[in-house]
Amino acid sequence: MRRHLLGTVAVFIAAGVYPGCSGGDDAPSNTSGGGARGGAAGTGAAAVGGAGAVGGAGALGGASGFGGANGIGGASGIGGANGIGGASGIGGSEPFDGSFPDVRFDYDAGGRETGVGDGCANITARAETTPIDMYIILDNSLSMGFDCNVGDTATNSKWCHAVNALNGFFTASTSNGMGVALQYFNPPTVTNCQSRSMPEVALQNLPTHVGALTTSLNNAIPGNFTPTQDVAQGIVDFTGSNQRPGRRMIGIIITDGDPQGNCAGTPQSVNQPLANHYAMRNVPTFIIGMDGASANNLQIMATGAGAQPHTNYCGNVGINPCNYYNVGAGDPAAFVDALKAIQQSAIGCAFNMPRSDAGLVDPRRIKVTYSVHGTGTPQEVPKRNGAGDCANGGWYYDNNSAPTTINLCQNTCQAVKSDITARIDVVVGCQGS
Repeated sequence: MRRHLLGTVAVFIAAGVYPGCSGGDDAPSNTSGGGARGGAAGTGAAAVGGAGAVGGAGALGGASGFGGANGIGGASGIGGANGIGGASGIGGSEPFDGSFPDVRFDYDAGGRETGVGDGCANITARAETTPIDMYIILDNSLSMGFDCNVGDTATNSKWCHAVNALNGFFTASTSNGMGVALQYFNPPTVTNCQSRSMPEVALQNLPTHVGALTTSLNNAIPGNFTPTQDVAQGIVDFTGSNQRPGRRMIGIIITDGDPQGNCAGTPQSVNQPLANHYAMRNVPTFIIGMDGASANNLQIMATGAGAQPHTNYCGNVGINPCNYYNVGAGDPAAFVDALKAIQQSAIGCAFNMPRSDAGLVDPRRIKVTYSVHGTGTPQEVPKRNGAGDCANGGWYYDNNSAPTTINLCQNTCQAVKSDITARIDVVVGCQGS
């Protein structure tokens, strides 16, 4: 049977758990054998009063049958405490609240035909999207305009719009649990030609350090140039060395101009380390541009760096779809929407390892399948050794010896995201319980 939890993301996950296979072939159908009354599977396992028949564990009146603990009307069934209409089910007292981001999971209790899952009978697996950690580097060059503090609505500058929009994103309830580290193009402790690899505000989970983020935004002052190449290297250095198990690391660069000043580089030299970082480690960097930044240069910097092509926030400049996000002068609503779009994009192809209520999930027996348009025969997605082994698509673990996340290769991820009705199934096999 298939139980559905409903949400809004177009990529679906199904964690399949399959019954154990402790017995051998079916016994002969006679009174002393396996198929009739009086045999091993007669009055016992599969006949009247047995485990699989009327009055037995898996039939009418039994633990898994109509009226049983796991059946329709039972504790885990339709109308039961954990089922549709129950306290924890759809329409119950603890439904999904619809907050961003929503995800739909399909939990599939499949059969032996898959050949996966001995020792995993009667358990539930849970698949979860990977929480996001982000390293944000904000342009505080002179062109960002007049300084202001968070909450100031009178100062009309790109800097003021940016700090208010970021603070609004940090304090939103939908950002709770997300990790954030913050740095600037021109921090007081770093000069040009140095990597911005040490954040002004260290990585922690929201809302723990909202106060520190707000204080930092208030204390930062616009001034100096636009050393974008140093910023890109800082993104690579920090995100490459601060990935936390079970979480998805991304970088975000917010700028209102083209590279300018000592060691600023060119759009091409900015892009190279970001694109290489994504290709080798699957850590994406997203570019948010504001008025003053050339759309062509934003596109050069963003191409191949991890953002998939999209049609929103491209600006009216003839580049559509684009890989960057343009928020104009920093309209707060557009800014926050762009950040949410980035958050949603980043979680779409990385999933935590499924967990089970009984038995240990065996990483060697995980399978990932893809159903084009959500229909037809699922195609098994090949497993790869790592992000660097993704030339032909597939999926890989963050750590092969102790995996915490399942990641789709970037080309497979792009194919899935372009198929708005795609279905991804994570088929779970467990060690003996």
